Amino acid sequence: MAEEKKEEEKKTEAKPPKASKGPLVLTLVGILATGGASGAASFFGAKKGQKSTIEVKCTGESESGGHHGGGDGHEAPPGPTLSLEPFIINPTDKAGKYHAAKLTIAIEFTATTKEESLKPLIPRMRDAILSFLRTLNFEEVADQAHLDKARKELLEKLMDAGVNGVKRVLLTDLVVQ
Repeated sequence: MAEEKKEEEKKTEAKPPKASKGPLVLTLVGILATGGASGAASFFGAKKGQKSTIEVKCTGESESGGHHGGGDGHEAPPGPTLSLEPFIINPTDKAGKYHAAKLTIAIEFTATTKEESLKPLIPRMRDAILSFLRTLNFEEVADQAHLDKARKELLEKLMDAGVNGVKRVLLTDLVVQ
């Protein structure tokens, strides 16, 4: 009988305690679920033939003659440039679906314009720009040729709003989804 007890003790001592696999299984399930969801989103989004995000950053003028200087190719140095806070709009496409768009606009003024005179005009500038941007549809926002035309229209809108000395409207950041 003593021998049986010794054998049982050896068997119980030889078996190390098992570690819990619960946290490992939960982690693996979470990773697989996240990967599956993102893979499905990519697959079904790509099937429709639409890009999920269009991002364009421009800091200069377009090649289509954005310079307003003289004919000799030399332009006067720019005056103050005022960068406005980003504009967030939701233009619709031809099917009526909304898309998010973020635009950041900077306004370049003539060299004779004083920087301190610009701050009181910011609400007027934002109002004129936002009123114009809300008239655009998704296709117009995503089309580079239309954005060049929109710069010129914004220049006119700002002048009509009483903002004097505007030289250029620069689109410094554009993200369309």
